[in-house]
Amino acid sequence: MKVRLNKKIGFRENLDHWRPVPRLDPQFEIEMTTRSSDFDLMGHVNNASYFDFVETALSAVLKTGAKIRNIKICYAREMNQSVSRFKSALSEDAGIYKFKIFDENTVFAYGEFETE
Repeated sequence: MKVRLNKKIGFRENLDHWRPVPRLDPQFEIEMTTRSSDFDLMGHVNNASYFDFVETALSAVLKTGAKIRNIKICYAREMNQSVSRFKSALSEDAGIYKFKIFDENTVFAYGEFETE
């Protein structure tokens, strides 16, 4: 796979070389609950729901209609139906937001994004 740098936005498009760190000292953290619609037929949170979790956290923090322009996500552990409460955390530095979705024992997903 070729690595291409998108000069307009500065994000590399080759995720094979992207290695985020799951540790995050969050500036913002919100508690969330899963909904029945978050789960697929196998009883795991659907990948698209993680994007909803991040978008919900961003809306709660910014209180504006900011839209996510680019997102990179690493799915660390499956979130199944035994998880009903979890947290979404955000930290911003130079226009790049880092996030993690976790509970007291497990980081389920983490990554970074830019907004429009």
